[in-house]
Amino acid sequence: METLEILRETSNLRTHVFDVQVRRVDLDANGHVNNGTYQSYFEEARIAAISESDEDWFSGNNSEKLPSPFGSVSLEYKAELRHPNSARIVTFLPQSKTAKFEIVQEMYRQSDNVLVAVARFRSVDPEKKSRSPGYEAIKYFDHSIDIRWTDMSPENHPFLSALQYYFDDARIKSFWKVGIDLNKMNKDGIGPVIYKATIEYFDSLHFPETISVRTRFERGEKNRLVIVQDIFRENGNVHVCRGNFYGLFMNLHSKRPYRFSEEEFNKFLLNE
Repeated sequence: METLEILRETSNLRTHVFDVQVRRVDLDANGHVNNGTYQSYFEEARIAAISESDEDWFSGNNSEKLPSPFGSVSLEYKAELRHPNSARIVTFLPQSKTAKFEIVQEMYRQSDNVLVAVARFRSVDPEKKSRSPGYEAIKYFDHSIDIRWTDMSPENHPFLSALQYYFDDARIKSFWKVGIDLNKMNKDGIGPVIYKATIEYFDSLHFPETISVRTRFERGEKNRLVIVQDIFRENGNVHVCRGNFYGLFMNLHSKRPYRFSEEEFNKFLLNE
């Protein structure tokens, strides 16, 4: 296991430490901290770190045209965080702002110093364009969600945690639509686990817009799933962002992957 001893000591990074207590309301139906809540923990720690910096990290980087102050985000989940754990988040900021920059955050369980998650937040690349979502002749699931006023940050962006909740909600509903009975699987000690996520942002998103989240499934390695999700503004069908979520179903008792039959896998992958 990676522990706090791996903390990088480099001359071109500033570090900021932030502690957070896991609350019971932060847990999902499987007793795990929700993916969106991880984002909110990182967000709190990042804001605290930036507030101690003299730099204005987001002026002049076109972030006002995106649903996030960043151009892309990647997260890797290394270990489990549960209630009533406490977490320590170490934020690594560059010594000074450049045209392109990256903020790295590491989350540790305080009880044993085990690395729980790593997040990378990259600045906006003005040359990056939205790619074609490519939904022709592919099975996908569409869910509409109204943006709430409480989802918006003081900077008039949706909180990254809110965007993550939109993805999470649509992904779970899509499992139900393919015929996966999550309640039954949960009783059997089996549940979905996301171990890596990447999100790219392309266009703006504001209250009181309505969004469409399109979810499709691809086969990953070793009986794993890649869930590709795109958010569109329903007004104009504008592509706002794309998330790639790498996951599997896990036997939560044995801590071993659950293996789908070919018939079960086809529920995710084939057009009807």
